[in-house]
Amino acid sequence: GNQGGLLEFDGVSWRRIEIPNYTVRSMAIDDSTGTIYIGGNRELGLLVPDKKGKGSLKYKSLLGHIDEKYRNFKNILGTHCTQNGTYFRTYYHLFKWQNNRLRLVRETGKEHRFRGSYLCRGKLFVRKDKIGLMQLNNDNLTLVPGGEIFASKKIFLMAPFSDRQIL
Repeated sequence: GNQGGLLEFDGVSWRRIEIPNYTVRSMAIDDSTGTIYIGGNRELGLLVPDKKGKGSLKYKSLLGHIDEKYRNFKNILGTHCTQNGTYFRTYYHLFKWQNNRLRLVRETGKEHRFRGSYLCRGKLFVRKDKIGLMQLNNDNLTLVPGGEIFASKKIFLMAPFSDRQIL
């Protein structure tokens, strides 16, 4: 995915998959179904087989599943597949796709924007401006112990470090 859309490589040649507004900002694959989810510029959706059933994928928008008052976002900056559904993050919203339903899980104001989201060991973490690193539990965000240190510090990556630690 890039600013020109989504590219698929079959081992020999490239094919461009049309995405509304072209830009792809984030992607995730659901390990249990193999479904690819896309977050883009004013757009979010997934890839589905074309009507011909020849294995070609096409983009299907999920924008129509969002209440109109929440559709005015610029970019889906994070897309994460978990056992509890697929999450899409903007600066101000956290949406969840589960059981063919898309709903708003969390919303925040301009002073506490969602600055990052990370999937590590099957758990979703979100960094909020002026708050810190938070973990999503049952669709509620709670500050992790010591997470306030990241209230104004950037996090670029989260990865398992040892049995109980995260790098």
